[in-house]
Amino acid sequence: MLIIQNTLGAGLQYVLNLDENEDFISFVDYISFKSIGFDDSIVDTAGVTNFAFLTYDSNKNLITLNLLMIDIYHDSPTFKKYKST
Repeated sequence: MLIIQNTLGAGLQYVLNLDENEDFISFVDYISFKSIGFDDSIVDTAGVTNFAFLTYDSNKNLITLNLLMIDIYHDSPTFKKYKST
């Protein structure tokens, strides 16, 4: 589970549940979307908050790179998570 807090306005918090058997490892620093293998020409990334993080699936013995994009410019923010394959 990740807890995301909007530090603007009312400071609302949101909970992102990870997949079953998936554990958070760490956040990932990156220079560009291409440096983490994400083609940003197919998704409009302007004006969204985004961060990358690693997870570990104990059933599959698999480490996954996740990219979470959050559009905060709505009454209710929208979240989209992309996973490496």
